Amino acid sequence: MRKWAGWFPEPHADTAAMRAVLAGLWAARTFGRRVRVCVHPPEVAAVLSRQAPVQDRHVPWFVQVRALTHAYRQVEFLPAGSAEVDLVRQVCAGQGATSYTSGSLELVSR
Repeated sequence: MRKWAGWFPEPHADTAAMRAVLAGLWAARTFGRRVRVCVHPPEVAAVLSRQAPVQDRHVPWFVQVRALTHAYRQVEFLPAGSAEVDLVRQVCAGQGATSYTSGSLELVSR
């Protein structure tokens, strides 16, 4: 994600997660028609799945994410587990992941 979206400082973790989901969906358009997105913090996954109300500061990001989901046949927003969170921390630290498989998700370092 870092290569596609760039690096943006964000004071709120939930807003940063919304921005990352938007960038990830945009980048994944050419990879397939069904997408499963693991989101951390879990509250953001609930908002994107329409299981929780949207806060005012998230409305612009929420609207963009929901609009972009129409480019896919199926989009599923799930709370990220500890394995996904650890993987993201490794990638952000520049260590990369040699190979990681979780269900249908496979990330390989370039």
